[in-house]
Amino acid sequence: MTGATAPAGRGALELRDAVVRRGDFEVRLDLRVDPGEVLALTGPNGTGKSSLLAALAGTLPLASGSLSLGGEVLDGVAAWVPPERRGVGLVPQQHLLFGHLSAVENVAYGLRARGVRRRVARAEAAGWLDRLGLSDRAHLRADALSGGQSQRVAIARALAAHPAYVLLDEPFAALDVGVRADVRALVADALRELAVPAVLVTHDEADVDALATRAVALG
Repeated sequence: MTGATAPAGRGALELRDAVVRRGDFEVRLDLRVDPGEVLALTGPNGTGKSSLLAALAGTLPLASGSLSLGGEVLDGVAAWVPPERRGVGLVPQQHLLFGHLSAVENVAYGLRARGVRRRVARAEAAGWLDRLGLSDRAHLRADALSGGQSQRVAIARALAAHPAYVLLDEPFAALDVGVRADVRALVADALRELAVPAVLVTHDEADVDALATRAVALG
């Protein structure tokens, strides 16, 4: 992995006595993901996987209990850290790229937000796009990319920023079958390099086999 900044790993990601509530639905869970672990959350639709991921990301506050990273409380009775300060690398189902920015600018965005110089950030972003087979799309606007290309850019953006933990929500579902296995393998390698806690939501057993160190079935 290239770049001037080191991975921002801060320790284990832990839910204690956590209640995640959305409307009338709730999930109660205790969970710990150590650095270097990839926990797969599986189960049918409607069992709370995406809600749990939103709570880990900080977009859905816990109803009760606590979420901590390396012992620092991110969400609890006495503290709440906003998503942008958690150091989370998020790969959502919908890529959520900035359409007016190029692919390389989208990937560099997280690095620039951490204070990395523009030239260094762009060089590292270009390296990630090359790894994901998108070097010839680096300077295209995001709104000119296909759905599968956009998802690969979103994966690169999440991993390039040296996150403290990684959340992946069906990260390969939008990819063409022809590239899916290669991108899975690349992401698996990248997560081993980062050695931070990671949580994967998926319905695909191939994702679990390729990435997960353990799995929890909800529902």
